[in-house]
Amino acid sequence: MGRVVVGSDDVYPLARFVVDYLKSKGFEVIVVGALKTGSYYPWPDVGFEVGEAVSRGEATFGIAICYTGTGVSIAANKVKGVRAALCIDAFTARAARLWNDTMERCKCLGVEC
Repeated sequence: MGRVVVGSDDVYPLARFVVDYLKSKGFEVIVVGALKTGSYYPWPDVGFEVGEAVSRGEATFGIAICYTGTGVSIAANKVKGVRAALCIDAFTARAARLWNDTMERCKCLGVEC
């Protein structure tokens, strides 16, 4: 399978689940942010680091997670050549990849999601 970079601004159970799930499906997973440090990590840095890893070719795609998903999306889109989309469900993630050629999916953890 491919290599995926996953970053989160905090050590959310969902973020850990995403990493474990991807590994169970055969992906090599690179972790950044709170998943690497074990403590809170600034969301702009998470989005940018995930975007940079994809841009440099270290990963085929990336997943950035913060409470709303908006912040990491904005930060990731600052990286030249990266297209990140805020995805709140499987349809949006699939459509963003298929129709918008996104390389990064940003997840939200807010109550409304």
